[in-house]
Amino acid sequence: MRIVGFEANGALHLGVVEGDQVIDLQAVDKSIPGDLGECLRRNNGDLSPLKDAAKRAPAGARRPLKGLTYGLPVAAPGKVLCLGLNYLEHVKEGSQRVNIPKFPTIFMRGRTSLVPHGQPIIRPKASETLDYEAELIFIVGKRAKHLTAANAYSCIAGYSCGNEGSVREYQRKTTQWDMGKNFDRTGGFGPWMVTADELPAGAKALKIQTGSTGRSCSRTPPTT
Repeated sequence: MRIVGFEANGALHLGVVEGDQVIDLQAVDKSIPGDLGECLRRNNGDLSPLKDAAKRAPAGARRPLKGLTYGLPVAAPGKVLCLGLNYLEHVKEGSQRVNIPKFPTIFMRGRTSLVPHGQPIIRPKASETLDYEAELIFIVGKRAKHLTAANAYSCIAGYSCGNEGSVREYQRKTTQWDMGKNFDRTGGFGPWMVTADELPAGAKALKIQTGSTGRSCSRTPPTT
């Protein structure tokens, strides 16, 4: 499934994308939350209630995908953990190319730094060094601790796209990157979540690439 968040009638809704249409799940069952994160919490990561609701949707629950006002795929994420320096080829491009790190850099993004699909990313007045980064976003569907490499994928609900905008000037002012990663509305998230059963485990071997206009970059996700 492709599960999308969107705005309708002044509220957040969830939908299932089918071709050029969206099934409005709240039009099928008003008890379904408008936030995917809340759906995952209620059902311990089980998305079958959303699939079942989409199957019984009447014609009136369908709306055109064109013209949709997108919301974030997860409206209120509990926390957004980010990995830096985890693509070897990208590391070689930057200042870290001599000392390859043994572990990825961990930093966090706040909710207000994220922007839904179709809305502009905003460069702050404080700097002109806003940069783009095409990223893969893992959406964790249920609580999990003490995972191993063998079972880590079991908690992934799905995957989405990200444009992890970074204000480089501020990112490099300290050894902690959070300052340059958390200006309001600097990171794109969406347009939707593709459920884990639709893609290879860990989204391995998929290409990550920015849009066709302007500058572009591509990365192949690591295989380990």
